[in-house]
Amino acid sequence: ARRLYEGVRDVPGVTVYGGWPVAPERCGSIVALNVDGLDSAEVADALSAGWGIACRAGAHCAPLMHRALGTERQGIVRLSCGWFTTEDEVDVAASAVREIAAG
Repeated sequence: ARRLYEGVRDVPGVTVYGGWPVAPERCGSIVALNVDGLDSAEVADALSAGWGIACRAGAHCAPLMHRALGTERQGIVRLSCGWFTTEDEVDVAASAVREIAAG
């Protein structure tokens, strides 16, 4: 997850929520982000259709968090890394997010 976070954190037009520089010891394996001007479902669909990347989009049963973040309408894209996620897969996901953000 740290590799994915580092691969998308400085992409123009991408907002990453929470994450490694804030409190790495408290971070799990999820990277939550949005791409400016796109609904989270659009980003998730593009990741799935274009790169075969499975992710979740929307409100994630957390309306108060979305209200606090200002993402009630857009939702958030949630990418999860697991024990068997390879570095190559993470790099493809980061590249895909960069490509989507570039339009």
